[in-house]
Amino acid sequence: MQEKSSLAAYISSGSLVVIGKIGAWFNDLTLNEWAIVIGIIMATVTCAANIYFQRRQTRAIEKASQVDTIIITGRVK
Repeated sequence: MQEKSSLAAYISSGSLVVIGKIGAWFNDLTLNEWAIVIGIIMATVTCAANIYFQRRQTRAIEKASQVDTIIITGRVK
């Protein structure tokens, strides 16, 4: 029992130190650095959303092709 409480104390204190360091780092950012951080986050979210929706579209097309349904129409020459 004592080992579990010691482990919990070490984990909680370590995580609070890490959170404090991250908080101090964010407080020291200038406006330009904030713009860079937000830009990186937005680019990552946009890329993840694009991958997600492209995979959904691909799965829908593959599923429709298995049951002979036309999803995307185009002129065949």
